[in-house]
Amino acid sequence: MMMDAVPEPARTLIAVAAFTALRRGELRGLRWEDYRNGEIHVSRSIWNGHETDPKTEESKNAVPVISKLAAILAERRKGLRESDFGMDLSKRGRKGR
Repeated sequence: MMMDAVPEPARTLIAVAAFTALRRGELRGLRWEDYRNGEIHVSRSIWNGHETDPKTEESKNAVPVISKLAAILAERRKGLRESDFGMDLSKRGRKGR
């Protein structure tokens, strides 16, 4: 699969963007606590370094996560240290993940 050739954290970022259609600011604002019960709950957006509410009320709706994305997220989370609270996709986990 082409995604296997993309290094982390870009691989996870591309997958979340592609499978959820979240806006850039919403992607930047994601934290692990936003991913629960098979859904991503958008509760913040990061734009120009500032945390804000999502652009629209509809943006706050839960986004279902398909099994392929769930597997990618599980692998990404496994590669992070316990101290990495956010789903900050720019952070590299241990072993360069």
